[in-house]
Parts: sequence; structure tokens; C-alpha cells
Amino acid sequence: MELRDREPDDGADEAFARAAREERYAELDRAPARLGPDERGLGALYYEEVRPMREIAEITGLGASNVKVRLYRIRKNCTH
Repeated sequence: MELRDREPDDGADEAFARAAREERYAELDRAPARLGPDERGLGALYYEEVRPMREIAEITGLGASNVKVRLYRIRKNCTH
């Protein structure tokens, strides 16, 4: 039997997927440390308090489009 003819090992696939998920969660836990206080505040309002961008704009005094751009940059910074 050749390697390509074998049935996938569901246990190994599940273990790999679980390890990958745990690494992503660990990276997300470390991400706020790379952000400045303003970015952490915006991220907390949006992701932890689940506030809409319009409300974040009112709270921070930023324009709604500026909030959107900053949140995009936060996500980009946290994933790289």
C-alpha cells in the first residue's frame, strides 16, 4: 500500500488541528502587548465590549472611517 492510498489518521489530524488552534489562541493572547494604549483601547471596545464602530467613534472622538481603519491595522498587526 502506498502512502497516498492510506486512509487519513483522524486522530493525528485532530491533534494537529488542536495544536494549530492553541497556537493561534496563544498568539492572540500575546497580541495586545504589541499594541499601544490607544490601539488596545479601541480593540477592547470593539472585540471585548462588542461596541459598534459608530459608538466607538462617539466615545473616542474619531471619525467612523478612522475607527474602521485603525481596527483594520490592529488586526493586521496582531496577525503578523
